[in-house]
Amino acid sequence: MLTRSRYLPDETLHSFIFRICLINGEEQFSDVTNHNVQWLKNLQLNVRTIKYFAGYSDLDLLILMRNSWQAIKSTTIFDNPVEYMSEINTLLRKQPLARRGTHNYPLKYCIDCIRESIKNIGFGYFKSSWHYELAGYCFIHNKALTHFKRNINMQPHEILKTILRGEHPAGSYSLIPNKNSTIEKTSLTYSNKIKSIELSFNNEDYIYIADCLKAEIKNFIRTCTVELPKMALISDTFNKTKIKKPYKEGYLFQDNVLAKIIQCFFTVNFEPFITFWQKNAAKKIVYCGSVKTKDIFEFLFIYQNTDKCNMCEYFSCPVKHHYIEDAELNL
Repeated sequence: MLTRSRYLPDETLHSFIFRICLINGEEQFSDVTNHNVQWLKNLQLNVRTIKYFAGYSDLDLLILMRNSWQAIKSTTIFDNPVEYMSEINTLLRKQPLARRGTHNYPLKYCIDCIRESIKNIGFGYFKSSWHYELAGYCFIHNKALTHFKRNINMQPHEILKTILRGEHPAGSYSLIPNKNSTIEKTSLTYSNKIKSIELSFNNEDYIYIADCLKAEIKNFIRTCTVELPKMALISDTFNKTKIKKPYKEGYLFQDNVLAKIIQCFFTVNFEPFITFWQKNAAKKIVYCGSVKTKDIFEFLFIYQNTDKCNMCEYFSCPVKHHYIEDAELNL
């Protein structure tokens, strides 16, 4: 029986995959770097190592992936709120992943942090703050991060093993960044702050609107007989001078402007729109877990109810591809 190893709150997915493979003596099959020892952006567990990760939930994988600055949830009102889970699906997908043209990240680390980790918990790991693309400084030890340039005499997995032992591999070097212009980037998630099945980016200030409801909101704006509230919608000059105009048809085809209009309606409590919303906006739970469907979920507002989905022409809508349930409407 495979044992479940713990991950650190600020450990990257890349680091964890490599450590688990290392524990099981298959570090050469971890597939977390390319031949130049750069972190791969798109990871996929291969058929040889995927068994070691069978005991981890969607939430575990999502925390680790966000620690690698991936699977970031969009906060745009008309975007697909579950799109980020496609990266978890890719990680667990059985079909081989084509990597042509993918972006890679440089290997960076602080050897003092790794040595302290070995002393305190018995092993070293790669931190989320080092994985951030623009990271260049360790604020704990007040020193530049160490970079690595490929050593043709060592395999990538041997280089990672050397670093995690607390040693510098040949080919390591440090830059001298401007500390004052550097801001430390901590991990996107911390496991001890996340409740079961709760996502780190869940925020009651964010709502997501499906295409069907979006179309009806546009129609409401076009046909509303009451004067609409005025607001600064766009800037039409190079000096960004804001203007106030009644809504025009052209505004409705710009998602960013339409989102501002909806926000304005809620902010000023525009009664005709609030009545429209309460009558027509149906809040749904969209389950999107890969390991277990209900492990991860998001909320989405659709037009009236799912009995209209058969007539809907928006085939990319997440409601059509995921298990959903009704949610309590609080807007």
